[in-house]
Amino acid sequence: MTNQEQQKKMAEKNFRFNRFLFLRYVLAVFFFANLYWLLAAIASNALLLILPLSLLVLSILAIGEYVRLYGNHSEQITENLRWTRLFYLCQLTMNLLLYAVCFFSPLFSFVFPFLDNTLVNRGVLALWLGVGLALAALCLQRVNKIRRKKIRITDISKNTKNSLKGSSYNMEQSNSKLFSLLETAVMGPLGKVAQFKIVRAIMAAGMASIPFTIVGSMFLVINVLPQTFTFLEDFFNNTFFRVSDLYMLANSTTMGLLALYFCIVLGYEYTKIYAEEEELDLAPMSGALLSMFAFFMSIPQLMIVDGSMSRITDQENAIINGWAIGGDGVERLGTTGIFTGIIMAVLAVQLYRLCVTKKWVIKMPEEVPLGVARAFTALIPAFVVAFTVLIINGALVAAGTDIFQIIAVPFGFVTNLTNSWLGLMVIYFLVSALWLVGIHGANIIFSVLTPITLGNLTANAEGANFALAGEFNNAYVTVGGSGATLGLALFLVYLAKSKQLRVLGKASIIPALFNINEPLIFGIPLIYNPFLAIPFFLAPMASASIAYFAIELEIIRPMIAQMPWPSPIGIGAFIGSGGDWKAAVCAFLCAGVAFLIYFPFARSYDAGLVKQEAQEGEQAA
Repeated sequence: MTNQEQQKKMAEKNFRFNRFLFLRYVLAVFFFANLYWLLAAIASNALLLILPLSLLVLSILAIGEYVRLYGNHSEQITENLRWTRLFYLCQLTMNLLLYAVCFFSPLFSFVFPFLDNTLVNRGVLALWLGVGLALAALCLQRVNKIRRKKIRITDISKNTKNSLKGSSYNMEQSNSKLFSLLETAVMGPLGKVAQFKIVRAIMAAGMASIPFTIVGSMFLVINVLPQTFTFLEDFFNNTFFRVSDLYMLANSTTMGLLALYFCIVLGYEYTKIYAEEEELDLAPMSGALLSMFAFFMSIPQLMIVDGSMSRITDQENAIINGWAIGGDGVERLGTTGIFTGIIMAVLAVQLYRLCVTKKWVIKMPEEVPLGVARAFTALIPAFVVAFTVLIINGALVAAGTDIFQIIAVPFGFVTNLTNSWLGLMVIYFLVSALWLVGIHGANIIFSVLTPITLGNLTANAEGANFALAGEFNNAYVTVGGSGATLGLALFLVYLAKSKQLRVLGKASIIPALFNINEPLIFGIPLIYNPFLAIPFFLAPMASASIAYFAIELEIIRPMIAQMPWPSPIGIGAFIGSGGDWKAAVCAFLCAGVAFLIYFPFARSYDAGLVKQEAQEGEQAA
């Protein structure tokens, strides 16, 4: 497949995905709005809690519909949007009825017993309901367009073809020393690192942990909102805070157990990679359980007293029989234990692999069911893992330390480095450099950094002030996608004179609002493009610097809640920081600076393409 064919395939894939993008994220907004309504209704014993509950059930059915549609290339999707259409129709009807209750009915206190019947409360609620009405109406309109096939994949081929016309113009000019240097110094070494089995397993574990952190963070946001909007304190005291111990379980069992999730998934993925690529009889589930087994054995704290080894009990420091207890349970199962979980998972899987390779396993007759046979296959490896971890633990305890304290030294240095401004600049230089030579830099770099960003996120929720936490990257830096290209997309739509750039801009502006810019990456293209390489480096680094120092100087709050990475500009920063409006302003400021950096380069590039199009028109004439 040629380079242009690959670009066209990628562009069409993104266009196909983007048809449903607006519907999906508005659905997420409604899901959490109805969830909060349900929680408030439960807290106040409201009789009409069936209303938000019904909408939640319908939204879940619509979510399931999107899961089925993911990757579906067929245009015959009319009947497959029935749950989506039904949900938005019901949501629209519900908002209209509630709007009538707000202004034209005496039933306000019956429907909303958790709100005081005042003009201010009616006005605020009416405003939110009005926003919901507009969103539901827009979504219904888009659903109907898709159902009537007014938004078609076949319409995209023409746009894709036009947007790729200029690729030869770029490629002919890209034979420069800069890209040769990047390929040699960056793409080669980091490309090899990205192919390491352990790196791929860590990337998979990081991606698998994100849904849990997002869910846990949404419930944390409920608790911190009154700190920003103080007028909500009485409302929250009478509603949400009455059941906060209940719903905060969703936070403590996600953020408080991240090391456990990470260790289990890493063990599973690492074992699966070896089983598939080396054709070994390894069961990924056994690898996951062995990893968890090794990790749990390393958690209790021990010491030597009078020549005997015993577990530490220190009630003043909340250590009971060796287990340190924090606010959300066992302290070392949280983000403080992620690096140890990684080490123990790697150790357990390698020992499991060694046993299978050397045939140190119990072989069962062929008549025995596969599940039973695999259970016995993991028996000897489990003993090997147990003895190995016990020996390591014993040696470290005899030396007056444990594996958590040992690992904290090198990983603490790496964490401190990434939390510095210089470390941040190195990170974004590497991300941009990898993208420019055709490698997804954000996936490689930030997947490896996930343990650090999640650890910083938890620390920030407890009062720390780390910049690189949660979705700092997508909230402030790569607004519009890698390279901070939202401003570039706006330039293409409103200021570009080149026909092909205008077409590409119209096609890419909606996904850019959700931090998706593959249409730009492969459509302009940005990869191997010397004309836009400089702003592609500088824009993210400038945006990162602004946000970093705004957080360091405590002008804005740090990220305390994990947001979905496609959150539109301002929203991710606002909610992720716990409702700090200055964080949203900072996000727009970062995007504005990125636009100013792109502007002169984009204008020059646009002028070159206009000249090329004029020459092609003259030749055709």
